[in-house]
Amino acid sequence: MLLMMLFCVNIACSSSTDSENSSNDEGMVSAADQLSKIKLPSGFKISIYAENVTNARSMVLGAIGTVFVGTRNAKKVYALVDADGDNKAEEVLTLVSDMKTPNGVAFR
Repeated sequence: MLLMMLFCVNIACSSSTDSENSSNDEGMVSAADQLSKIKLPSGFKISIYAENVTNARSMVLGAIGTVFVGTRNAKKVYALVDADGDNKAEEVLTLVSDMKTPNGVAFR
């Protein structure tokens, strides 16, 4: 389950927020369209965990369930907060921006 949620963050990184349209003004395919093309084994499901996370590259799960996401091209680190436990991030917080090619997310 956790692996699938983290994967969804990466799928949503370049998506349109309007899941009913197959592409946005820039010609990018929506996250819903991308998800519909993924073949999963029986018993698995996939959904969008967070939107508005551009160029997700590295992710780590924090001790209380916050997902930290590093973005290489966007030069940012985000915290994705699922406060109500519904497996969808209600908050996408930018922790750091304008970094020089961040790669990897870790904490002690």
